[in-house]
Amino acid sequence: MARTCPQCGRTKPEREFWWGAKRCRKCVARRSGAERSKDAVEWREYIKSKHGLLISISRKTYQQFWRESFSESDSRIPKTARHFVASHLQNAGLVLLLACVLGIPLALLVGLFSLKYGLGLTAVGVLFLVVAKELNSAREQQVAQLAESVFEVKLKVHESLQLEYEAFYRTDEWKRLRQLVIERDGPFCRHCERRVRLEDDDITVDHIKPRSLFPEAALDPENLQVLCRRHNSAKGGTW
Repeated sequence: MARTCPQCGRTKPEREFWWGAKRCRKCVARRSGAERSKDAVEWREYIKSKHGLLISISRKTYQQFWRESFSESDSRIPKTARHFVASHLQNAGLVLLLACVLGIPLALLVGLFSLKYGLGLTAVGVLFLVVAKELNSAREQQVAQLAESVFEVKLKVHESLQLEYEAFYRTDEWKRLRQLVIERDGPFCRHCERRVRLEDDDITVDHIKPRSLFPEAALDPENLQVLCRRHNSAKGGTW
C-alpha cells in the first residue's frame, strides 16, 4: 500500500510514514530539525543578551559550566555539625514518608488506629524535612551566590578563549590558504562527495587534525580538506 506525502509530493510505501502522520518520515525529520535549529539559535541569542557576551554558547556547554560552578562552590564552603544533623533529619524524613506512602493503603484495611498512626508518622517526616531545610538554608544561599560568581568567570574565560580561537580565521594568511585548498580540491565535500554551492556559503575548509589539539598544523595544506557545513559541524573536534 502506498500514499502521497502532501509536503514533498512523492508517493511512498506505507512503511515510510509514521503511524498517524500525514507527512513521510523524511519530511517529519526535516521539520523537526529545522525547529530544533531555530530553538538553538534563539537560546544562543538569549544567553548572549543575558550575560552580555560577544559570542554565542550552546545549551549543553552552558549547563555544563553551571554544574561545574555549583560543584566547585559546594566543595569550597565547609559543612558544620548542623549540616550533618540536617542531612540525617532529611534522610529520616524521606524514609518516614516513603514508609507511610506504602503503609497507608494497608492501614485502611487494618483499621482506623493504624491509619491515624500512619498520618502521625507522615507529619513527623514532613517536620524533619522542614527542619533540615531550615538548617541548610543559610549554606545553600552562600553556595548559590558563590556559584553565580564562579559561573560568570567561567563564561568570561570561555568568551576570551573563543574570541582568540576565532581570530585565526580572520587573518589574511588563513583566507589565502583557504582559497587555495578550495581551488586544489574543488567545491566537493570529501565526506559525502556532493558539490557544495558557493553561493549558499555552505562550503568550509576543515582541519583534519583539530587546531585545538595540533596548533602546529593549523596552516599545513596537507591537514586541510573541503567539507560541507553539515559534515564539518558533525566532525567537531575529532579526527
